[in-house]
Amino acid sequence: MTKLDCGCVLKIARDYLAGPEYARFLAIDWCQLHRDAAATNAEVDQLRVQLAGCSVAALGGIFDPAKQSDYGWSPAYQDTLNLRLRFEAVRESHDRLLDALHDMVDMDRDDDPADRAAVYAKARAAIAAAPKETP
Repeated sequence: MTKLDCGCVLKIARDYLAGPEYARFLAIDWCQLHRDAAATNAEVDQLRVQLAGCSVAALGGIFDPAKQSDYGWSPAYQDTLNLRLRFEAVRESHDRLLDALHDMVDMDRDDDPADRAAVYAKARAAIAAAPKETP
């Protein structure tokens, strides 16, 4: 709200509402309410951006993650991003283990001991590379 707007509110308050002795207080309160509303709107806009960031992080669309000092960063965004990264690691591990399992099933059809040793080594490596759960 500009000074002109506050002046108009002051005139309206003086002429129609409370008389000259209360008009200044009414205008000050009106201007303060307007400033508070503007600050609240700015905060709502930032919260919308942060919520959108959480959604994009959950879907795996983050390629350049926000930092703590960025406008769109929030603790919820960081938690969502960390969870998504953990999910990606588990999915990669699952894919490696599934490949090793398929190789072991195919190996049962072969009788070559060298092939079996290679398949077992691949399976052991996939199991060793699997992320460990932490409580």
